[in-house]
Amino acid sequence: MHGAAGHGYHRITLAAGQQAQHVRTSLQRLAGAQQPNAVVVSVVLPSGARAPARAAATSSRHVHPTDHASATKPTPPAGRFRHTHTPTTSPSSGRRSPWSPTPSNSPLGMQRLLSPTHGHPSSSSVPVRHMRGFATSVKTTCTQRFLAGGTGVCSLSRPTKGFSNRSASSVLSAYSYPGTRRFLATISDDMSVHRSKYAAVVVGAGPAGICAVGNMLERKVGPILWVDDEFNAGRINRNYREVPSNTKTKLFIDFAEALTPFKQVLDKTPSPNAIDHLRGLNQEKGTCLGDAADMLLMLTRGLMQTPGVEVRKGRVTSASVDSHKGWTVQVSLAGHDSPTQSQPSTVIADRVILCTGSSPTEGELPVSVPGMSNINLDTALSPSTISQFIPKDKPVTIAVIGASHSAILVLWNLANLALSSHPKLHIKWFTRHSLRYAEFMDGWILRDNTGLKGDAAVWAKENLEPEVFPSSPVAKCITPISYQKDHELDAYKEHLPGTDYCIQAIGYTRDPIPDLKRGVGTLEAKYNHRTGGFEDGKGEKVPGLYGAGIAWPERVTDPHGNVEYAVGFFKFMKYMKRVTCDWN
Repeated sequence: MHGAAGHGYHRITLAAGQQAQHVRTSLQRLAGAQQPNAVVVSVVLPSGARAPARAAATSSRHVHPTDHASATKPTPPAGRFRHTHTPTTSPSSGRRSPWSPTPSNSPLGMQRLLSPTHGHPSSSSVPVRHMRGFATSVKTTCTQRFLAGGTGVCSLSRPTKGFSNRSASSVLSAYSYPGTRRFLATISDDMSVHRSKYAAVVVGAGPAGICAVGNMLERKVGPILWVDDEFNAGRINRNYREVPSNTKTKLFIDFAEALTPFKQVLDKTPSPNAIDHLRGLNQEKGTCLGDAADMLLMLTRGLMQTPGVEVRKGRVTSASVDSHKGWTVQVSLAGHDSPTQSQPSTVIADRVILCTGSSPTEGELPVSVPGMSNINLDTALSPSTISQFIPKDKPVTIAVIGASHSAILVLWNLANLALSSHPKLHIKWFTRHSLRYAEFMDGWILRDNTGLKGDAAVWAKENLEPEVFPSSPVAKCITPISYQKDHELDAYKEHLPGTDYCIQAIGYTRDPIPDLKRGVGTLEAKYNHRTGGFEDGKGEKVPGLYGAGIAWPERVTDPHGNVEYAVGFFKFMKYMKRVTCDWN
């Protein structure tokens, strides 16, 4: 074994007839030598040599790259062949096989054997299970993948021995040199991406997370690690596609065109696309949130392919700040069953940006009603879902608590069902105040964030206002129950008994965030709704920690002195464009 000291380059040469055990022994020696973070191993076979037939069989189990649940796969026949980057198809399963031998007279030229998964052409990601550090993993990849004909990327689930503890996986880059029996493997310590130090870690991929990544790119902050367990546009796409927006369509387009990185995504996306569809709608009216979600998905796909952005499907479980090295962030990689089942990876970052979102609030009611069950607000906001949830063939009474935008949408959905497919459905509407509407003033909007807008406002005015309610069709299925806040308990005691289901439309609560630490202690961070940053218990700024979105909105004051929290796609954008220049 020969190497250049300090450069992490080592070459292993096999004499004719020499067995793969020599390769394994040499690699094990490398593993214990505390080599640098990048090790280049060149395995050279003499021109007349054959890869030992049992090399792969004696190494660790191989997991098929397209079937992470597989425990074992048969190894390919060894022999004199050259690798190509085009996978073959298994006739039995139809899967793309990582083994792709071709005759030794294939065209000359070095062929790189990587894939778009990590920004390179043609690779497969291969989880290696039951490993014992770097030696076992390299033994598996070199003897099983190279000597037996395999190619691709090997992702490890534990820190590699002799490598940086900040990484939980390695990338294996393979090169084939036709005309010789040489295979070059580069192992880099980078959690399946190419670094463990980032300028920013963005947590979440809903509207705010997308906006945060775009603003960081706009300000030349990079590299960025973007972490989310779905990358599917968040709750908007998952739960609210059928919900009518309270935002004019043109503001969704303004959001998509607000940043240069976003415009570049739009330019590269073939037509017709989500933005083309939005442009074809009435710009002064709202649309269903599914149209906005499609725009978010389009931006997500584009940003994931943007240089300087590396994505990790998983969850940030904790983040610890140090005044010298910044944030140490633990990332739990998303597995097939649960993101928490995989070993966490560790990265260092200058900034942590929380775009973690919120979920409907479900408070405990002050009275207990036997037999009454809760219906989650997300379910009630989807006409197709709630129609399947509620029985059609028996009397059902549902209590709806609230009078905000989401409560009106729920009443609308339930009334439509009661007047059509669910004639035995009755709704009790609990409200502490009269309906409030957004009002367009001279250059600003009164109750911009708390008042009813769009289709919900129109429906409420036509059906729920006291002067029109008695003659409205909804009077047949809705019973309004109005009360003052200090009489809430009495109202519940009197009217909730006999109710089958309860839907609370009373706002949203922040989703859990990663455990925040400073040193060995817990960091109690308070959000600053003016700067987007956080302060500790002493009122001092927490360096490098920021937040945005529905969980961390901007606090605004209108000309009448009313204080609200600005929630909405373009409101997130305006806020971040203002404050991110100071997110240093």
